[in-house]
Amino acid sequence: MSRLERIHDYLELNRRDPEYNRFFISYIFLFFALGFLAVFALIEIFLLDDRHWALILALLALICSGTIYYLFTTKDIGAASHLTTAILAVFLLTQGAMGQAHESTFMMAAIFPGVALFLLGHRRGALYVLLFFATFGLLFWWNMTVSVGPVSQVDVAINTILTPVIITLQLFFYEIARKGANDENARLVEYLEILSSKDGLTGLWNRRLSDGFLEQEIARSQRQGNRFSVAILDIDHFKKVNDAYGHAEGDTVLKEIAQEFRTIVRVQDKVGRWGGEEFIVICSDTGIEDAVALFNRIRARIEGHDFSNGVNVTVSIGVAEYRASDSPTTLAARADKALYHAKQHGRNRVCTYKQFIEGRV
Repeated sequence: MSRLERIHDYLELNRRDPEYNRFFISYIFLFFALGFLAVFALIEIFLLDDRHWALILALLALICSGTIYYLFTTKDIGAASHLTTAILAVFLLTQGAMGQAHESTFMMAAIFPGVALFLLGHRRGALYVLLFFATFGLLFWWNMTVSVGPVSQVDVAINTILTPVIITLQLFFYEIARKGANDENARLVEYLEILSSKDGLTGLWNRRLSDGFLEQEIARSQRQGNRFSVAILDIDHFKKVNDAYGHAEGDTVLKEIAQEFRTIVRVQDKVGRWGGEEFIVICSDTGIEDAVALFNRIRARIEGHDFSNGVNVTVSIGVAEYRASDSPTTLAARADKALYHAKQHGRNRVCTYKQFIEGRV
């Protein structure tokens, strides 16, 4: 497990949570602010001998700790976002009022819009930003006209270090948010693609994707000359099942038959719901003889299956092997004719297109 994954587990973060980015950025900002405030509180005490400013920094660090604990225990990202934004606003406004950081004060205030807009959203964030800069501008202007003092070497050193650090951190936060949004969009697109390609009841490929797989297999056979076969399966007397037991029980039968397919067919074979109680199976690199043997096993497996609702069903299966003149439509039609032949001759059997042509079973 990577270090980042361990951090996610410890903080109980879920990447699929729609609020994941806000949680992650909030934690990063709060932990960084906690360290920043604690370190500079010590600097103010031992190097600059400004105990009032050190006390303010220490109190803000304490509030940061409380916010982290609150966010971790309650998972209330809304309240935590307001607290995080408020901590930053108080720090910057107090700094402006007390004349700290001198020429870097406005540069540091540039952090606020990004944090406020990201954590609170565009509407609330914009309101916070307007109020903040109105207040900050007045405080800074008053401080510059009333109490401008000399800038010490320590102030210059601190500001020189802080300027690139703060700009880098803003870019870092932006990149994390951007990457998180892109990753979430990619996961959403993938999820939507799966939803649009799977049958909602059985979880098998739907008719549209099954048609696409059939086209792909034909194209591969034309390139490589490999054999493959297609089967269409239909549940015998399925209408009677729905009429006697209800559609919910009929759905149970469909889902359990779909599960049987997953345990029998190979990974490279494609199984789809063709429509209603019909299924299609595309068997790669499989001639008609092997396909008939496979589908006889499937037929027997379904006939002997103990359905959870107590219903017993059988299936009729029509099989056709691809030939060079076939299109997806004609190949499926030949398998469907073989299925019709199986139903006409007693059901619960496997028939091929050749048997349909010859009129035998």
